[in-house]
Amino acid sequence: MSDSNIMTASAPDLEIGIDQTPQLLIDTIKDAHPCSDDQDATQTHLWSVLFDVPNGINTYAVLDGAIITHLPEILANSRMAHQSLFQGKARDELSENGPWIVALDGTNDLSKGLITDANVLTAFWPKAGFFLHSAEDLGTVVKHLRHFTRIKDTSGKWFFFRFWETDFVTAYLMAMTGTQRQAFFGNGMVNAFITLGDTCQRLSLDNTSSGPPAPLQITLSAEIFRALSHVTEARFRRDMITHLTQDHQLGKEQAAALYQAVLGIPLRSREAIGMVIDCVAPLPAGLTDTRVVKALDESEGAPDLVRAMRLKNELSKDVSS
Repeated sequence: MSDSNIMTASAPDLEIGIDQTPQLLIDTIKDAHPCSDDQDATQTHLWSVLFDVPNGINTYAVLDGAIITHLPEILANSRMAHQSLFQGKARDELSENGPWIVALDGTNDLSKGLITDANVLTAFWPKAGFFLHSAEDLGTVVKHLRHFTRIKDTSGKWFFFRFWETDFVTAYLMAMTGTQRQAFFGNGMVNAFITLGDTCQRLSLDNTSSGPPAPLQITLSAEIFRALSHVTEARFRRDMITHLTQDHQLGKEQAAALYQAVLGIPLRSREAIGMVIDCVAPLPAGLTDTRVVKALDESEGAPDLVRAMRLKNELSKDVSS
């Protein structure tokens, strides 16, 4: 895609000593802002990125039922062709909260709602997992993506590979080897993946036709696992800072500083981190409050959740007395 509003960079390949193609191209889409409920979504730049495509290229959205409440019903009501990425027992038991793919025609309300940020039931930004462009029909794309809903680690243990979650697909593709990327793109079946959020990106390969086809399998390598950990940590940090700004009325910089300070206690349990943050945020002195210092010093060496509960109990003494 050639566009003055798109900046392209290639991601380094992690393979060493072998052919390092195809390269992952990460195009940052500038001015790709969500529209409000009273805007015409079809007039936005993001709309043109998604739907102004050559004849024969289809636009699909991969959505997460764990994020969009009642997703199967929403898709059914949209009257757009759609399928669960799960099959068999997993589909029967998990489809309500699992991944779905829908073929978008760029005309109906669901297409517009996926790029609309508003406090209305039909607005889903930035809940969409990602979009993709392909010349193949829905059934063919579904069959391809189902290869990757579960993958093995290096010891042969199976895991759900939640590539459909917002933020994850970029990190995973950057951590994959060139061969794994080629497999994930279906050896040219997928033209591009498009992610939404704070940064909107178009992900493609610079060379999908050279060399033999890649086998359609991906191993959960140490690089991919680290990518998962980094994205999960970044998401938790973002959610906690949002919680502090919205529920505790802290400024963004103050919220970020408090979050970082609590990590330095140190704590590893996210549940414990959240508890400590909620205990400390209302205190003018924060972590330097004498009661906080006392509770944390006395509980040093204990499990994270025990330390958090002792802090909560220490602070509750003054409230009950």
